[in-house]
Amino acid sequence: MDHTRKDSPWPRQHGSALVVALSLTTILLIIGAGTAGYVVDQLRATGTSSQRVAAFYAADGGISEATAWFANQAYSLPAPSSYLDSSVPVTLKNSNTGVVLPTTHPNSYADGSGQQRSDVVTSFNAALTDRALGNGTFSVTATLVSLQPEQWQLLSTAHQGGVQQSVGALLRRDPSSLFTTALFGRRSVTMTGNAETDSYDSSNGNYGGGNVAANGHVRSNGPITLNGNATVNGNAVPGPGDIVTMTGNASVTGSTAPAPEPTDFGPVQVPSDAVYLGTINLSGNDGMTINPGTYVTSGISLSGNAELVINNDTGPVYLYVTGSVSASGNGIATSSGDSTRFILFQIGGSDVAITGNGDFHGGVYAPASNLSVTGNGDIYGSFVGDSIDIHGNGGIHYDQNLQSVPGPPGKMRMVSWWRSRD
Repeated sequence: MDHTRKDSPWPRQHGSALVVALSLTTILLIIGAGTAGYVVDQLRATGTSSQRVAAFYAADGGISEATAWFANQAYSLPAPSSYLDSSVPVTLKNSNTGVVLPTTHPNSYADGSGQQRSDVVTSFNAALTDRALGNGTFSVTATLVSLQPEQWQLLSTAHQGGVQQSVGALLRRDPSSLFTTALFGRRSVTMTGNAETDSYDSSNGNYGGGNVAANGHVRSNGPITLNGNATVNGNAVPGPGDIVTMTGNASVTGSTAPAPEPTDFGPVQVPSDAVYLGTINLSGNDGMTINPGTYVTSGISLSGNAELVINNDTGPVYLYVTGSVSASGNGIATSSGDSTRFILFQIGGSDVAITGNGDFHGGVYAPASNLSVTGNGDIYGSFVGDSIDIHGNGGIHYDQNLQSVPGPPGKMRMVSWWRSRD
């Protein structure tokens, strides 16, 4: 019998299994560690992504807040003649540096109309610098790019956690015109008798012949009423939800569809360099002549054969009236037939009444006043009032060249937007 010892194969098999098990465990640990690291990285990335999104929306919100600030602040530029150079971008005259809110822009100043402005930068900082939003903050800067038109470049930067995002935009204030129609009554317009509107362009010469067109538009933020033989050669545009009422033989050659939205008229301030004339009170055969320039009076009263002569052959006359206007008799006469050379502004809302048979060349801007015209004289120009009442047989000949007369600053609007890559 062979008693030679034979080793069992099981110990070797147990050893191999142990090596395999240890190897598998190591591999699983490596995979597990990798997976855990991946998960952590993904969680971190998810958190960063959320912060990035939150920061972007905060920066975009800053642009909206800045646009609202310019509107609600009724912002007006510093007087260019005193403060600004017309370079692009605009610079300050005293330092030749850019005009940037809130860093270099003056805090208090006189604007172009002579109105004193104060705490402008203070207001900007309170609204748009280090503003808290959620768990982060945003700040906005505004750089004045150009004066004509007025343009501002906005940059809004927000921080959320350790993430920064920026959004930019360009705001533009389009110039507004005081006189875009023959008649504009904010509350209402009424025409009675044989009154008739049409249009011409004084830059092409006097009214008549080939210089007559059917652009004698009438507009209102409220109703328009035409009685008798009143005729609008153009569109009669009432306010949203209002209508044009016609009685007798009244007619409109164009559209009578209402406006989609009301028109806003900005306030007008008396310029600081206006010459004060006191109260103009003329009666009997009194007369007075006003030469080219800018003036302010506390009221105008003309009666009898009195006449106020606007000597505007060599330049325009701008007359600001803080009280009422009552012009009858020979009324207000202009030496030039160019209606852009005489503009009467009523400040404060007192009544404006023009009565008589004399012709009137010019524009009347009285958006808070009851404005009435009675008589047989023709009007060459444009009238803006709160309520307008035309009685008589005269024509209202809208001078389209009056659109070149600038009005108060228009609304600021966004013309472009972009996202900066931080």
